Formats: sequence, structure tokens, C-alpha cells
Amino acid sequence: MYKVMFATPPLMLMTYGGGDFTKLVEHVKKIPYGEPSNGSQSNLPSKNNYILEEDKFVNLRNFVSRCVEQYTKDILLSSQQLKLTQSWINKTDTGAIHTMHYHPNSVLSGVFYFNSHSSPIEFVSDRKDQFSLVKSGSEFNEFTSSSYSVPAQAGLLILFPSYIFHKVSVNKEQETRYSMSFNTFPAGEMGAKESMSYVKL
Repeated sequence: MYKVMFATPPLMLMTYGGGDFTKLVEHVKKIPYGEPSNGSQSNLPSKNNYILEEDKFVNLRNFVSRCVEQYTKDILLSSQQLKLTQSWINKTDTGAIHTMHYHPNSVLSGVFYFNSHSSPIEFVSDRKDQFSLVKSGSEFNEFTSSSYSVPAQAGLLILFPSYIFHKVSVNKEQETRYSMSFNTFPAGEMGAKESMSYVKL
């Protein structure tokens, strides 16, 4: 018998079924984006980094909020409220990349795709293995893999712990890749007075 210990919380994948999806795609292609700096080939974020607060995104915002609540309840076994903080659109043109990073000052983060694309998001482990026991041609699983990729599919939402490193490799397609990222933070009351961990937020 095997028992898993101290596992990293899993990814949560959900598909958006809103009837306004096509209009949202049209909208994200027209909004203002930042400009490349010093010849950088990185993705460009939207100038509005509270994009889910726009009226056009109200249905998507409600969907994201429900998914965050479900993840918190089912995976973290918590009734703690997590509020959405910053949210922004990523525009990744041909030849651009999204360098490896994580999201500080956040509990759960998410990525939502507005179009399907060949450049997946890649989650990277910071675990250091003392010995390399995996031989060439071996199969990998969640205990031996150092990275995990999820294809970019239109309407897909991915939730994950904010401390996990992730990146997107160079966009080799002629089509621009559009996605949304967002962060969350505890709201209301957190912790317990009995354990001297109480905070009112």
C-alpha cells in the first residue's frame, strides 16, 4: 500500500460555457496593450490590470469566482473566502514568449484561454532530486516529472497554487495567443483567535 505525503495541490481545469464567449474574444483583440521594452520578445499585458472588473467580463468573473470557491472548498478544505485581486490579458505575438515566473501576494492564480494555441502553459517543479534514477525512455508520473504542460484550449480555465513556477515557450504560430491571468487573496476573517493566528482583513 502506498500513501501520498505532502502533495502539491493539483491543477483544476474547468470549461467556460458562457454564451458571450465570442464577444469576449472580439473585445480582447481590441483593448490597449503595453509596448515592448528594449526589444523584448516577452508577452504584452493589457493596460488594464483589473480586467475582470469591466462590465463586459461580468459573466466570466462570476464563473471564475465560483471555480475559486470550489477549489478552496474541495481541495484546500477551507471555507475561507478568496477575493479576486488583479486580472489582466496576455497578448503573445509570433516570436514572443512568457518567461518563467510565479505570482507573489496571491493564494490561487488562474489562466483562462480566449483561443486554442500550440504553445501550452508549462508548470515547472522547484524540487531537487538527490539522484537521477529515471533512465532514458522511461515513463514519467507526478512523482518523477520535473514539468507538466497543459494545452491552450479556447474557454479553458486553469487554477493552481500561486507559488508554482510556470512559463510559455516561444509562439511559433502566425496567430497571436490571448489569455487572461488573475490572482486571489484572503478576504474577511482569517485564522483563529484560539491559535493566535486571527486576522481581520
